[in-house]
Amino acid sequence: SRNSFRTVSPIGMLLGDRRAAQRFSPIRAKRAAKLVADQAKENLDVANGMYKYGVGSALDVIDALTTYSSAETSYVTALYDYKTAQAQIEKAMGLYGGGHK
Repeated sequence: SRNSFRTVSPIGMLLGDRRAAQRFSPIRAKRAAKLVADQAKENLDVANGMYKYGVGSALDVIDALTTYSSAETSYVTALYDYKTAQAQIEKAMGLYGGGHK
């Protein structure tokens, strides 16, 4: 069907395996999680600065810290998923040496 061509990346076409191509969706997830974590860090910096100058509350800082911590956790999870998918693709392509020199 027409929609199936949208989900297959060049990697998937190379391998002839749609599942392999779909494993690369972690690329998008990793990028999005990194963007969210970076924005959360900026918000934390702003909250800290506002608190330092007496125009923000401790609750604002705690809230920003909680958001940043959650965003960083999501990023690490997305990075793990990306690296796992990358290893699976390399193994499917015969590039994974399995620890042999």
